[in-house]
Amino acid sequence: MRLNCGRFCFLPSGQVGSMFDGENVKKLLVVAFRFAPSSSSGTFRSLGFVRHLVEKGWNVEVLSIHERYITDQDNNLLNKVPAGVCIVRAAVLDPFKLWEQIRRQPLVIRPNPGKSTDSKQSPISQSESSGTLKEKITHFLKTPDNQIGWFFPAILKFLKLSKPSLVYSSAPPFTGHLIAVVLKKIWCIPLVCDFRDPWLENPFRSPRPGWVERWEKRLEKWVYKNATIIIANTEPMAAAFKQSHPEAASRIHVITNGYDPGDFSAIGSLRDIPSDQCLFIHPGSLYGQRDPRPFLKAVKCAVFDHDCCQLKVQLIGPSENFGGKTLAADINDMGLQDHVDMVETIPHQQVLERMKGANFLLLFSQGTNMQVPAKLYEYMGLQKSIFSITEPDSATAQIMNSLGNQHFSTVNDVNQITEMLVNAYNYWSDHQTADVRDAAGDNTHAYLRLELTNRLEELLLSAIDGEK
Repeated sequence: MRLNCGRFCFLPSGQVGSMFDGENVKKLLVVAFRFAPSSSSGTFRSLGFVRHLVEKGWNVEVLSIHERYITDQDNNLLNKVPAGVCIVRAAVLDPFKLWEQIRRQPLVIRPNPGKSTDSKQSPISQSESSGTLKEKITHFLKTPDNQIGWFFPAILKFLKLSKPSLVYSSAPPFTGHLIAVVLKKIWCIPLVCDFRDPWLENPFRSPRPGWVERWEKRLEKWVYKNATIIIANTEPMAAAFKQSHPEAASRIHVITNGYDPGDFSAIGSLRDIPSDQCLFIHPGSLYGQRDPRPFLKAVKCAVFDHDCCQLKVQLIGPSENFGGKTLAADINDMGLQDHVDMVETIPHQQVLERMKGANFLLLFSQGTNMQVPAKLYEYMGLQKSIFSITEPDSATAQIMNSLGNQHFSTVNDVNQITEMLVNAYNYWSDHQTADVRDAAGDNTHAYLRLELTNRLEELLLSAIDGEK
């Protein structure tokens, strides 16, 4: 049975032992904000590693957030946590509640008795000082991210944790890395920091004031300085890290994301349109630079100019407005109401079943050369043909080019998307099957989670050996 220890995980100090005593050598603390039962994409990397490390004889504890703070709960994921794994859960304080109360109060600046006050200038100076202070405090409470309220409650949990051989932290949120550095220093043990996304180099990162940038740069440098091993999940990300932190280059390694075939073997196929239609499905949110409009324009060209009359697209999940218009309005303006459906958010299991019944799974990976959407590995596990729109020479493009000719990848250009879309449609037309993949699945062997865990274990053991 899984041990969900919460605040009742105190072990007497006499049970801790030396970090290098036989059975304790393979004792790992995983610091992961996103962990079961969260169904966030960030959960599955840490959860997969934990499962396989336990199989390989590791004693694992997990430090995560309390379940009441998880808004995307899938309790079935708790069944995937191995027996004996203790999940120690900490609160996530909301510093904004107190700050919002302070913000509602006017800031009174008392005059200096030694100086004269100018009634014409003081209202302006008060307003400017108030606004500046409030903005600075607000930014501070979001640094390095909105989950900073987890920092102190998580650190205090060290009193209820048994001393591990080393700490492994997964981020974002990058607050997790800060927590892991503090725990490393408390216990004087190695630290492995796993970056699922880049920090300051993230192309989706919103702009910050200069002083916030400088403060975050110091925090990032602090993490790099204290990490025994630094993991990036793509080669371009690792190259960017080495360029930004040359002093840490020898400690930076690559472990990609991956999948477990067993997670997908029992998934049934669900299809709510006739089998004589070529179905493309995209699951998940559409936002930022992951703009589907170039693809939709290509759909219009394929349908009306190239007779791809049986082409059907389903976009499952929420979408932000692009160009000041809703996506539904764009679909209507393009006359694609009979070819593109927007489906509201549905349970993850149903999404997987719909994906299993599709002919092609859509991947939007515009705007970044370093990051690979986690859903790509889910697509591999489902053994479906993939249609991706990527940046040239990006990490996603490199993976797509290695997968075989049952998959289609193009850059974010309407004409090129149209050409590739027509090719995919014709490929489907020639095969007339709901699953057009064959032996190309063998090309995904390098992304099996077990193989990736073997690599992680090598790094964990090397980090321990380096501290002896």
